[in-house]
Amino acid sequence: MRFFDASALVKRYVREPHSTCVRRRLRGGDVALCRLSEVEVISAFATLAREEAISAAERDRAASSWRDDADYRAAAISAVV
Repeated sequence: MRFFDASALVKRYVREPHSTCVRRRLRGGDVALCRLSEVEVISAFATLAREEAISAAERDRAASSWRDDADYRAAAISAVV
């Protein structure tokens, strides 16, 4: 089982260095997430937009995709906190 923190999870939704690697690893088996990731990932999208690293439209798309993946996350979330 692999653990992914919020900084890695953001790379699934926003193109950043190593995004391809993170996406590949997320597809490759059991994943554990921290329950705090629910808030941290959305916060990271907002920070990236505020710092103009991504546009507001990109922020909104990433947040929407994150919400759409709720069932996947619910299955993956472990008691890691």
